[in-house]
Amino acid sequence: MKYQIISMAILLLAGKNCLFSQTSSSNQGPTCYYDLEKALENPAMVENFSYRMKDKEFLSSKIGMLSMLKILDLKGNGLYQLPTEIGRLARLENLILSENHLTRLPESIIGWENISFLQVDNNQLVELPQSFTSLQSLTIFDASWNNLSSIPEDISALSELRFLGLEHNALLSLPTSINQLTSLKILELNHNQLIAIPMNWKKMKALTQVQLSYNLISDFPSQFNVCKSLTSLDLSFNRIEQVNFSKGEFKSLQSLNLASNQLKHLPSGLEKLPSLTTLILSGNSIPLSEIEDFKSQHPSIQLLY
Repeated sequence: MKYQIISMAILLLAGKNCLFSQTSSSNQGPTCYYDLEKALENPAMVENFSYRMKDKEFLSSKIGMLSMLKILDLKGNGLYQLPTEIGRLARLENLILSENHLTRLPESIIGWENISFLQVDNNQLVELPQSFTSLQSLTIFDASWNNLSSIPEDISALSELRFLGLEHNALLSLPTSINQLTSLKILELNHNQLIAIPMNWKKMKALTQVQLSYNLISDFPSQFNVCKSLTSLDLSFNRIEQVNFSKGEFKSLQSLNLASNQLKHLPSGLEKLPSLTTLILSGNSIPLSEIEDFKSQHPSIQLLY
């Protein structure tokens, strides 16, 4: 599911066909190199480099000599750190660092002024460098399955960000500045330790998908009430006792997942959700009579309970 969403983000947000093609056909883009020494024979010609060497613990500092590099794939190595020289790749646009053992990214990433796609999922990151928020061309960032307990306070500087993946971390809270990400479309926060969502959704007019399952949220965030663009909302496996949509503006919401919370009654104001097609309420304590009444009044809505 994770990679389906990332693929969708690439196709819909970046507007490209395949960022990390494993082809050398000139008809489909620049040649992809797989050997560093061979690439260094003519570094000015290297724009696409894939380096998947199993159990390789260190990356040569020579990588910084590939000054024309735009696409770099380092997925599935055994990397514990990146050389400082990697920050010299000023033309870099797309970088995959998934499935390594990285605990930190170097501050030298400030040199990645053109990067738009950065995937660092399935590592051991405990923090993001201060220079992270200087990546102002970034549109897709996936840092899921790490050990992050916080994200930078000035994340609002990433004004072009459209996809933010932070699921399966150890986040306790979010900075209030996240509500300044007005271009953000997809926000993934499943499997963290969030107890509240301090966001002003009114400013996040592009937001279409929010995933907040498996957290510790007890109150339904009132800020959701002004999120007109939202189409999918997942708040399953939290501690929410009641939900009220009566003051909301959810004209686009199609899918709502409230499974496995502590609801004792149907959410209020469901009639305010004219586009709703799927409602998931399983794992709550809602009286069957309420559910049956709702089903009879709204037969077109797929109801799972």
